[in-house]
Amino acid sequence: MAQSVVFATHNLISSEKYYSRRASTPDALIRLLAELIVAIEACTVVDFDPAECVAALMPFYAPVGTQYGDAVPEETETDMHQTRLSGAAVTTLACVVRKFSAPPFRLPIIEKLRECWTTLCMGLLFYARVLYREGEQVPVTESESPGHTFTAIVTVLQIYAEEESLLALVRNTPEALALIVKLWALEIQHPHLSTQLAEMFPESFKPTAAVLLLVTHKDLANHGLKLVEALGSDQRGIAFVPLEHMRRSLFNIYQYGEIPAEAMRAHLFHLTALHTTPVRHLLLQDSVRIVTQALLAVTSQPFDSTTAQATTRCIRGMCAYLCKYVAGGGLVSLNQSLESGLLVGLLKAHPWLKSQSSTALYEEAAALLTVHLPPYLIYISVLRQARQSIHLIQEYILKNNIEESFLEKWRIFEAHAHATSKLATGNEFVETTCECTIHRAVLRCSTCWEAAYCSQQCQIVAWNTHRLPCAKKQAARQAGILPDLSSEDTHFALRVAQHDFEKHKLAVCDKWIEAGTLPLVAGIDYTVFPPVVSTKSEAIPAEVKAKMSSGAAIYTVFPKGSGGRECYMCDLGLTHAPGEPDGETIKVVVQVVKAQRVPAFLRID
Repeated sequence: MAQSVVFATHNLISSEKYYSRRASTPDALIRLLAELIVAIEACTVVDFDPAECVAALMPFYAPVGTQYGDAVPEETETDMHQTRLSGAAVTTLACVVRKFSAPPFRLPIIEKLRECWTTLCMGLLFYARVLYREGEQVPVTESESPGHTFTAIVTVLQIYAEEESLLALVRNTPEALALIVKLWALEIQHPHLSTQLAEMFPESFKPTAAVLLLVTHKDLANHGLKLVEALGSDQRGIAFVPLEHMRRSLFNIYQYGEIPAEAMRAHLFHLTALHTTPVRHLLLQDSVRIVTQALLAVTSQPFDSTTAQATTRCIRGMCAYLCKYVAGGGLVSLNQSLESGLLVGLLKAHPWLKSQSSTALYEEAAALLTVHLPPYLIYISVLRQARQSIHLIQEYILKNNIEESFLEKWRIFEAHAHATSKLATGNEFVETTCECTIHRAVLRCSTCWEAAYCSQQCQIVAWNTHRLPCAKKQAARQAGILPDLSSEDTHFALRVAQHDFEKHKLAVCDKWIEAGTLPLVAGIDYTVFPPVVSTKSEAIPAEVKAKMSSGAAIYTVFPKGSGGRECYMCDLGLTHAPGEPDGETIKVVVQVVKAQRVPAFLRID
C-alpha cells in the first residue's frame, strides 16, 4: 500500500505540471487527490516520506498570486472550482497530519508546513467558503459538506497550534485569526459540524475550535480584531457562544471528571471581552450563574497536584470574573450566583490556593467575601440565599483544615449576615410568591429568575398574572436597564437603615453640635462595606441635595448593581432655621432626633 501512496503522489506532481498549462481540469485533480487519500488511509507500513505528500499539495491550495483579501464569497463557476480544489487539497493534508503527526515523520512535516503557510492559509480561507454558503445545497462530494469542511480545517490548524514555530505564523495572520473566531462560533451555532470530530478522533486527541481560540485569542487585539466584529452582527447569538462552550466544559467535568482548565480560562476571557459590548446585559442574565457552576464543579473535584497550577489559574480567573460582574446584573444575577453555590465553591478552592501559595487567588476569593458581596446583604433576597449556604459551609469547615487567614475573611462575611438576619422575621426567610405560603419555594421562573413557586401547579396558575411583568423585566435587562428593587428587598433595606441610624444617632448628634452650622445632615452609604456614616455636607449625593427643603435631613444610599444606586431620605422639618443658626436652634434639632425614632425614609426618584 505504501507503493500506492508513492504512485498517487507522483501522479499528482505530474498532473500539477499539466494543470499549470491548463491541460488538466480541476475535476481530474480532485480525483487524483481522492486516490491519494484512499492510499494514505489504507497504508499500514510506511516506507515513504509523508513530507513529500505535503510538498506535492502546495500548488493546489490557492492560485498563484492571490492575496488574503481575494478570499471573497463564491460568485462565479471559477470560484466554485477553486473552493472544491482547495477543499480536496486541505482534506488530503488533514489526512496526512492525522495519520503521520507522530515521530519520526513529525519534524519533516512541520518543516514543510512552515514553508507552505502563506498558500495554505489562502486555501483554508477558500475552503471555508463552504461554511458560509446560504441555503441548503447538496454537496458534489463529501469534502464539500459543512461537517467535513469544519473537521478538515480544524485538524490542520490544530497542528499549527501545537508547534510554537508554526503557531507564530498563525498569530501574525489576522485573516487566520478571524477564521478561527468564526469556527469557534460555528462549533456552537451548528452542533452537527463538530459531530465528525468525535467520530474521527480518539478521546485523547480531539481538536476543537475552542482550543484553537485559546492559543490565539490574545493576538486578536494585537491586530485590531474585535471579537464581536469577527463573529458578525447577530449579537443575541454571539452572547451565548462562550456560554455554550462553558456549558460543554461543565459537561466534561460532570461526565468524565476531567477539568478543562485552560479551555475554561479562554471562555472566561471571551466572556469578559463580550461584556464590554452592547450584548453585555444579555450575558448578565446567565453568565455569572454558569461561571459559578463551573467554579463549584472544578473545586468539587479531588485535588490533583499534577494539574494544580493550571487549575489554580482557572479558579483565579473565575473569581476575578465574578468579582467584576457578580453584582453587575443586579440582585437577579447575584442571587443566581449564590444559589448556584458561589460561597461553597470559594471555600472548596482552598486546596488549590494552599498548594500554589497563590496570593492573587487568595485576594480574588477574599474580595468576594469582604468587598463585593457584603453590601448586598441588606436585601432579604440576598440574605436568604446566603443563609442557605452558611450551614453547608460550616459543615465543610469542620471536616477540613482551612487556612486561618482565609477563615478570618469568611467569619467577617458570616458575622455580618448573622447580624443582619436578626432584623428579619422567620417568615421572610421562606420564599414563595404563590398563594400556598405555608410551603417552601422549589421552582423559579427561568426567565426573570425572581418569581418562586411551591409547585408546578401554582406556577401554571400564576402565569397569567406573572406573564406581563416578567416580559417587561426581560425587555428592560436586554435594553441594559436594571429593574427596580423588589418591594420586599426595599422594605427590608429601609428597616436595616433605620436600625443602623438609631445605633449611630448619638454620635451623629454630637458631630452636629460640634459643627454648629447648617445643613444638619447624616447619611449611611451601603454601597461600600462596612457602610459609611457621614455628617459632612460635601458628601451629600446630588439627588438628596436637590430634594432637601430644609436645613436638616437624614438619607441613605443603597447599591443597585452595575454602579447604580437608589437614594432615600427623610426631612427633619427645619424649615424656618436661620442661615447661621445659633447654638440653641441646633440643640433643639438634636433633642428631637435623640428623643424620637427616625421618620420613614422616602425614595428619591
